[in-house]
This record gives sequence, C-alpha cells and structure tokens, in this order.
Amino acid sequence: MRTEGIAEQFRLYPEVEAEVDEGYRGLANAFPDQVSAPPKKPKDDAPLGEHYAWQEMRRRQSSARICVEHTVEHTNAELRQ
Repeated sequence: MRTEGIAEQFRLYPEVEAEVDEGYRGLANAFPDQVSAPPKKPKDDAPLGEHYAWQEMRRRQSSARICVEHTVEHTNAELRQ
C-alpha cells in the first residue's frame, strides 16, 4: 500500500472512499473515514452470537465489494481483447 502510493492518494483526495478486503486492514485503520474493511474476527471464546453477527457483517461487506470487483475484471478483460 505504501510503495504503490495508495495511502498518498487517500491523503490527497479525502472525498474518495473504498471497500477493501482483509488484506488492506492497515489501510482501513489509517483512513477509517475513507476505507471500509471487513470486521475483525471475534476471538474463539467469544459468544456464539458474536460469531454469527461477524459472519453476517462480513457477508454484507463482501457482497457490496464484489459488484465493483466483477465490473473491474470485466473491463480489464475487454481491454486485453
């Protein structure tokens, strides 16, 4: 994230928002108002309700993100052709 300049882009454009996957947790921590990452997994000894709530929040975040990812993949495939 730092070597690719993504963090700098969020600093330069504070109105930009992004949905990211778990691999970008640091980016979400650095820019909480701009970047949304999946919720952290509850500890193993957490109540079962917390695990179910985590799964549902993760599913919803993933569903919102996947639409954009598919559009980008489709666009990239068209450009390669």
